[in-house]
Amino acid sequence: MPLSVCVYGSSSRNTPEAYKAAARTLGAALAERDHLCINGAGAEGVMGALNEACKAAGGRVRGVCHKMFVDGPITALFEGLELIQTEGDGLTERKRGLIEGADCFIALPGGPGTWDELWEVACARQLGVGRTGPVCLVNTNGYYDGFVTQLARAHADQLLHRPPEDFLFICAEPLEALLYCEAHAGEQTTAASGEHPVGERTEPASAQASAAPTAAGAAAAPVPDPMMEFMTPPDPVVSCEGYDGQEHATAPARLMR
Repeated sequence: MPLSVCVYGSSSRNTPEAYKAAARTLGAALAERDHLCINGAGAEGVMGALNEACKAAGGRVRGVCHKMFVDGPITALFEGLELIQTEGDGLTERKRGLIEGADCFIALPGGPGTWDELWEVACARQLGVGRTGPVCLVNTNGYYDGFVTQLARAHADQLLHRPPEDFLFICAEPLEALLYCEAHAGEQTTAASGEHPVGERTEPASAQASAAPTAAGAAAAPVPDPMMEFMTPPDPVVSCEGYDGQEHATAPARLMR
C-alpha cells in the first residue's frame, strides 16, 4: 500500500556527498514503491538530492516551504510537482504542513531545522499523543552518533517514558528506514504515564546492601554506575568512518538496527 513518507534533511549546498547519496537512494526507492515523498521543498543539499532522484524516477513529491524561501531553483525543480507555500512569522505552519497526512517520518542528516522537526515527531510518538507513525533516524557515516549517545544517557537516567527503540528506529541505511516504515505504518503508541516512566531500573542488590550498616572495618559494596551498565557488553559498540575520514563510535548496537 502506498504511504505518505515525510523526509527531513539538510538544505545546505555544502552538504557532504555521502549524505546526498543516501538521499538519492531514498528518493529513488520512494518512487519505485509509489510512495508520496513529503519534504521541505529544498533544491540543495539532502532535500535537493532527494527531490531530484524521486522526480527523475517518476515519483510523487509534495514540497512544503515557507513562501519567503521559494526561489528560482525551487520553482524550477517543482515544476510538475506539488508545492505548498506556507506563511506566518515563523516555521510553525510549515512544520504542520509536513506532518499533516504523513504516515511515517525519516530523518536524514541535517542541521537544527532537521533536528527540530525530528524531535517534535519523536516526542509525540514517545508520549503517545497525536497521530504519529513510525519515526526513523538514518545515521549515515555516524552523523547522529551524538544523538544516539544522548538517548542512551537519557534512558539510563530514567528521563524517558519509553526505551528509545520504542519510539525511534535508528539505522545506518535509508532503505532500512523505509522497510521499517512499510512494516510498521499504522501502528500507534499508547499514551505514556508521567508517573512511572517505562524502563525504570530497580536498585541492584549491591546498592541495597550498601545502604545497610556494615561491620566495622568492612568496605561497603560499590554501587554500579547505571550508565555503564547500559553501555557495556553484551551490546557491541558500532563504529563507522565519517566523511571526514575519522572513526566514530556509536552507542550500543541495541539502538542501531
